[in-house]
Amino acid sequence: MSPFHRYMDTSNEKIAIMRDPQCHTTEEIIRNAKKFIKSIGGQVILTLVPHTNYCAAQARELAQALKVELILTERTDYTSYDGGGHLDHKGSIQFTTDFLSLLVHSKTFRRVIDKKQQS
Repeated sequence: MSPFHRYMDTSNEKIAIMRDPQCHTTEEIIRNAKKFIKSIGGQVILTLVPHTNYCAAQARELAQALKVELILTERTDYTSYDGGGHLDHKGSIQFTTDFLSLLVHSKTFRRVIDKKQQS
């Protein structure tokens, strides 16, 4: 990401979420997600990286319809180098740290780790 001149900038603004929080998933999105999950196989955990069109409600509905675990970080105020489409260096590190601290406690992750340890 270093070619993007503002990626390492320490004065980047926090993401401003512009989407109405009362957004919902659609049958088409669910259908496409089921197809994708089937094509990749394995265990699935859904997450959503905060960005300007972030919608936790839609992610929750999608996870429920797919019967998969959802991990959402509690915060959404990460910094972005392009106004909210992509996280910058600082925001990426913060999000990854927050996400991984939740991932290690997830049921899906524990199940996969336990299965590997039994092998």
